[in-house]
Amino acid sequence: MIRLLVVEDEKVIRNGLLRHVKWEQCEVDEVRAAANAEEAYAICRDFMPDIITSDIRMPGSDGIALCRKLREEFPDTEIIFITGYADKEYLMAAIDLHAVRYIEKPIQIAAYQEAVLEAVQLIRQVRHREEAAFHVLFRNSSADSFHLNWKLNHTIGLLHLQGLTDLYALKDQLLSPLKPVFLKYGMRLLMEVLPGNLLGFLFDSGHFNLKKSQLAEIAGVIRACVEDKGSWFLTFGLTGSGKECLVASWEEALYAQKALSYIGWNHILYPGDTTP
Repeated sequence: MIRLLVVEDEKVIRNGLLRHVKWEQCEVDEVRAAANAEEAYAICRDFMPDIITSDIRMPGSDGIALCRKLREEFPDTEIIFITGYADKEYLMAAIDLHAVRYIEKPIQIAAYQEAVLEAVQLIRQVRHREEAAFHVLFRNSSADSFHLNWKLNHTIGLLHLQGLTDLYALKDQLLSPLKPVFLKYGMRLLMEVLPGNLLGFLFDSGHFNLKKSQLAEIAGVIRACVEDKGSWFLTFGLTGSGKECLVASWEEALYAQKALSYIGWNHILYPGDTTP
């Protein structure tokens, strides 16, 4: 899924781009438009664009200020600037923001589409690298169908079991009781059997951070399923968005597993209970 936001104060140009650009050929799935920076900010709260094409000179906040602010919130977003000849003074700012292209008016649709396609290819390259890192953690083939959106929040959980040999059966048994919890909070779950007699959980909580009370609710369901199956030890990492936060969540959950040596079996550790 590739989302693009057109920011252009001139209605004729804005509508022209929406109507005449061959978005499907550009591999863009969803397009929205804003007439100014304020409108763009409001749209981005929910839309989270992968690509922004923005005019530079606009009433109020200009395109440079807009994209600088959006880049802070969405660091992986690709930027394409649209501007008149007189705006060459902004070129250095565009370079500083690592813009994909700098398109002059009057806009040539072919040139615009070429720039969008270039941005799409850059996004796909980044996603490929990030998903490769993800699959290092979750190697089972069922991970292939779990689409990662790095702008959403993820949390890692690790369940260590002693004496239980069929973790795949346990994985299947956990799906049914966990499903109501995830439907309740609009979450997604990926479970994988991992080396070391571990069952790994990847929780996708969308735009909200998992609270300890919600993790405790999830842990309660897991605990009820494993209490009669021998000794267990459950740890959770922190919640956050982006590849770095996913890796950090993994490292915290894995580090917390070391506490088994002095805490003992049949305990649950939440984020912050141990300090890597």
